Amino acid sequence: MKYTCRRRWLYLREPISEDEQTESSVAHAFREVCRHLVDSDSYSGSDFSWGDREFSAAATGRDGKFGDKSRHVALSTSHHLAYLAQRAA
Repeated sequence: MKYTCRRRWLYLREPISEDEQTESSVAHAFREVCRHLVDSDSYSGSDFSWGDREFSAAATGRDGKFGDKSRHVALSTSHHLAYLAQRAA
């Protein structure tokens, strides 16, 4: 995951072996990445954007729709656009 922070990017990854590339293993890895994000000082909080709310939901296991990799991009993009809008204001 690539997460926009003030003056830098935060990159978070969780390894998945090639023989484990199932939807549930991708979702599990994404939830782990979200837990690391939510626990970091760089996290903007669940009220910052739709993507940040979804990151919080994934970190706590409240949502199971995270096996689709395009969803991960949508959440990061939501956060990035909210960051840019706040910065421009």
